[in-house]
Amino acid sequence: MVKQKLGRARLPMGQLEARVMDVLWDDGGWLAPGEVQTALATKPPLAYTTVMTILVRLYEKGLVDREKRSRAWTYHPIETREQATATRMQALLARPGDRKLALASFVQGMSASERSALRRALEKRSRS
Repeated sequence: MVKQKLGRARLPMGQLEARVMDVLWDDGGWLAPGEVQTALATKPPLAYTTVMTILVRLYEKGLVDREKRSRAWTYHPIETREQATATRMQALLARPGDRKLALASFVQGMSASERSALRRALEKRSRS
């Protein structure tokens, strides 16, 4: 849901966090807030302080690591995009409910090539 403030559409914080994580994953290195702000290229541009706030929140959530580079903090994802997706999937499956039914519904929504990739991953795992 897009929130309105002073007639300007705003993305919910979760969407902004996801976009910042995409910038960090796509770059692969350590980025300062100004570099993230530039890479986001939003219209109108996000304020530098907004980008800093998002990065600090991601750090506090344990999603990114940070280190000092001259006077600025730089940020880097702790997990790859794929590892983060798997972590979210595990968290959702850990919620109350029928886990087997949830998995079956998930698999039903997959393409044939995705099911084949899953089958190969399961076979590889069972051989280990």
